[in-house]
Order: sequence, then C-alpha cells, then structure tokens
Amino acid sequence: MMRVYTVMDRLVPAGDDPDLVLVKEGICWPALVIPVIWMLFRGQWLALLAYATLGLALASAAALFGLHEILQSFLAVGLNLLVAVTANDWRRWRVEAAGYVRRGVVAAPNLAEAEARLFAADWLPAYRARQAAGRRPATSFLDPRTVLP
Repeated sequence: MMRVYTVMDRLVPAGDDPDLVLVKEGICWPALVIPVIWMLFRGQWLALLAYATLGLALASAAALFGLHEILQSFLAVGLNLLVAVTANDWRRWRVEAAGYVRRGVVAAPNLAEAEARLFAADWLPAYRARQAAGRRPATSFLDPRTVLP
C-alpha cells in the first residue's frame, strides 16, 4: 500500500544538513485508537484542550437529554474519528507554524522508503543552491503537482 507524505523544509545556515519534515497524508490510526496519548506525544495542546472540551460537552448533553449508553458510545467514536481524520493536518499546521514550507509530496510504502526516494530524486543540489543564496526561490525543489516515483 502506497502512502503519500508532504515534504516540508525550512532554510538552515549554509553548510548545515537540510531540515526536512515528512508528514503522512490521510487518517492517523494512533489518533483514532488513543487520541489523548497521541495528542500528548505530538504536543498538540490546543487540540487536546478542544478534544476535552468537546468530549465534556457531548457527555453533558448526553446526560442532560438522557441519551442511551450505546448512542453515547457512537458519539465518542465519532469524536475520535474526527480527531483521526484531522490529526495529520494539525501536525502539518504546527510544522508550518515553526517556519517550514510545503515543498511537494513523496509516495512510498513507508516513511523510510519515502525518505530514500526523496534523497534519490536529486533535489539536494537545488537545495544547496537555494541555501547558498540565503533565500527561497519562487519555485521549489519539488514540483508540488507531482508525486515522486
């Protein structure tokens, strides 16, 4: 099964190694099964606060309206599904807030293979030229409309 990863980088001082982050697209399965632990592990404090607030609001509404336990369980699963669907987007937003820029995508069966394909794509010379110039060009070293093989 192929997965798609968003490639993000930020400018680093000349001579340093590239500062890249690859974020998987799609559903985050750990966030579905153990959302609180996932949010703590990833440092998603605002998401955790929103999750706790929404969870308490749903539980209060269920108690106030006397909803059946099965319906309450469906609401909890629905909340966890919402977290799982949006979890990688939250990660991407946090990485962008840290100064990273989206550069493209890589398709691979796993993260290690995605990194190998990225480094084999011969993007490093363009990255070094950009780094030496001390600025980001208007075009990226990966065309965001394409998926690397």
